Amino acid sequence: MGVVRQKGTKRSTRQAVDSPFQEPTTVVFRCAAPLDARVYVAGSFNRWSNDKHALTHDAATGLVQTSVTLPPGRHEYKFVVDGAWMVDPNCPDWVINEHGSLNSVVIV
Repeated sequence: MGVVRQKGTKRSTRQAVDSPFQEPTTVVFRCAAPLDARVYVAGSFNRWSNDKHALTHDAATGLVQTSVTLPPGRHEYKFVVDGAWMVDPNCPDWVINEHGSLNSVVIV
């Protein structure tokens, strides 16, 4: 569960932030959610829109997921499940945001 990079190789944080020549990477965001839940991923990559990137249920895994193509760099995000904002429990990288709560972090 969590974030899966589908394209490219694993890069260090420094390379991902400093190199302007890397290509965008498709990232799969996934989490567990009730079958009838409305789930979105909101983050720095979509101006924290809570309804732009909907996750759909994958019957094979029982998880919800969506793919988002992200430019190289560091991106903060949260899942929005039925209107409640939450960090990705499977993401090991979190930072404190300006609201005093946590954001999950993915580096492309």
